[in-house]
Amino acid sequence: TVPKVTLKKQFNPKLSATASRTLGTNPKSNAKAQYKFNNNWSVIGFWDSVESTSSDEQGKQTDKIGLDLEYRVQFK
Repeated sequence: TVPKVTLKKQFNPKLSATASRTLGTNPKSNAKAQYKFNNNWSVIGFWDSVESTSSDEQGKQTDKIGLDLEYRVQFK
């Protein structure tokens, strides 16, 4: 189990953001922003980062970024 700090912000009904970071030997950070066009369509941008603190790879950081288009359908 690794402690994690998370911050969330709802700017308005259409735009929200989340950022988090783990606390430990190999800290991981991530951020996500979501914009809802309507009830069905939204776009999500994200960033993930992992820092290596092991002696052979100290200071090495791996980043990933992406953009997703999401379509939702609600079933009854």
